[in-house]
Amino acid sequence: MAALAAPIGSRGGCSFVHENCFYLYGGYKSGQNPRVPRVDSDLWCLDLQSCSWSVKACSVEKPSASKPSSLAQALRKKVLTGASCAVTGGRLYVFGGWSVGMRNAEVWELELSSGTWRELQPVEAEEAEGPLCKDKAGMVAYGEEMLCVFGGYGYPNRYRLQRGASYNWDQQYLDVCWTNELHLFHVGQRLWLSPEVTGPRPPPCAAFSFTQVDCCRVALFGGRQQRQRVNELYILNMEDWHWSGVCMPLLPSTPWPSLRSFHAACSLVDPSCLAPPPQVQRSHGATHTPPISAAPRCELPWLPCPRPDLCCPSPLPVSPKLLVLWGMDNEANPVSDAWILDVDALSWRKVDLPAGAGLARLWHTMAPCYLSSCEVELTVFGGAAENLFVQEEILCPNVDDTLVLHFGVRSLQHLCVGAVVKHKEHLSSLLPSLPLPLQRLVELFQLRTKALNYLEL
Repeated sequence: MAALAAPIGSRGGCSFVHENCFYLYGGYKSGQNPRVPRVDSDLWCLDLQSCSWSVKACSVEKPSASKPSSLAQALRKKVLTGASCAVTGGRLYVFGGWSVGMRNAEVWELELSSGTWRELQPVEAEEAEGPLCKDKAGMVAYGEEMLCVFGGYGYPNRYRLQRGASYNWDQQYLDVCWTNELHLFHVGQRLWLSPEVTGPRPPPCAAFSFTQVDCCRVALFGGRQQRQRVNELYILNMEDWHWSGVCMPLLPSTPWPSLRSFHAACSLVDPSCLAPPPQVQRSHGATHTPPISAAPRCELPWLPCPRPDLCCPSPLPVSPKLLVLWGMDNEANPVSDAWILDVDALSWRKVDLPAGAGLARLWHTMAPCYLSSCEVELTVFGGAAENLFVQEEILCPNVDDTLVLHFGVRSLQHLCVGAVVKHKEHLSSLLPSLPLPLQRLVELFQLRTKALNYLEL
């Protein structure tokens, strides 16, 4: 992969971190003709050590005889915005999204080591209850064989509508609806499943955040319910598919984020190292599903790889934390704040963003890089910094800078290297006396802080 300039700003794309690289796929791009939205099929890669961008070479596995044999046609189907993605077992999974004027319910798999895309065509089970053709849904991986897909905005396809789910039809576009359906896709069997859901489901919604916060819980926050943005919080327990019911502030003075959709959210603690508290570990009605696999760690040069005996699956005695960043309010304007949720206490606190964070944005991407169990770097890219619907959605310019937010306690090595870089002018004569590996660390640290907008949260 040859080093390139940074990609054009985008919104509605997918991002994730794998093996010290931040990947970016899909989304509306800013094009020369503002009335023609560009959706890019390139898989961009930001090396978090060298801070250089490149495009990963990818190919599409030859489809079956019943499918189009043209590679260009296959690639065209993957060019998506508003899709949902999850990474597990060294593979990226992409579901749904908008492409070439229509939504879809396809599941694509990308083998990250080889760069090979393949479509996972589901088995046609009798009376199957599969998902709508939709975008702006939520998806997380549960183990290496199961994908959990919730909500979204779309229209029916060949599958039956899911029993127990609700569908609120759009009064402006009568064939499209918001939904609260919850499906599982078994990767190995290529089969859509409908789990037996208990507890009060969230209302049909889209453009929310759907984030795994520990080994078996997912936090759903915000989103759009028909014409209204909301700030409701729900917790889904994936051990028995039980919804918590809506969580809202008890008093008007209770700190709580405002209404929003198109925001981004990340767990600030590695979810694979956290067990749920005892009161949410249910036994009734539980179905057997594989345990979550440990999240890959980013072995950046200034932080050694965690000791095996300190890694997952040993649960940590800390509460999961969820960061919610920016978003869009009911007037379609960017929301310029950030909040951290203590998941066990269901309490929020507002975070003062550093001055260098720049403009608030919406429909941006954010992906975590866990340096250790309780230290994370969040890479933020793209999004729109203005009202999406002033004239036409595609006229809104995108943000094209890369922002890295650090949360947690630094290692002693990293603190020392940062102090050396800060006072490099006074210490320049002493740097050659450092061992060569430490000299390299100082160079890499200085490179990252200059090349990226690197901030402490």
